[in-house]
Amino acid sequence: MPEPDGLMLYVIGRQEAYDFDLSRELSEFAGRSTDLGLDLNTTLLPASTPEELGAFFDPLRGPAIRIPAE
Repeated sequence: MPEPDGLMLYVIGRQEAYDFDLSRELSEFAGRSTDLGLDLNTTLLPASTPEELGAFFDPLRGPAIRIPAE
């Protein structure tokens, strides 16, 4: 599968259940980013082990920045 252009933003929830409220907020954020001309691709993932997260992205392929939620 080809890699999308632009910055990839993976948001990992705190719980294993999918967070629909956070998904809605993330969609709004992505829309505002596009309106500002930013090429941002967002993906919301439930809490997972490092092995499970490897199915979605390879943290060794590029820089990853961990930003803990409050």
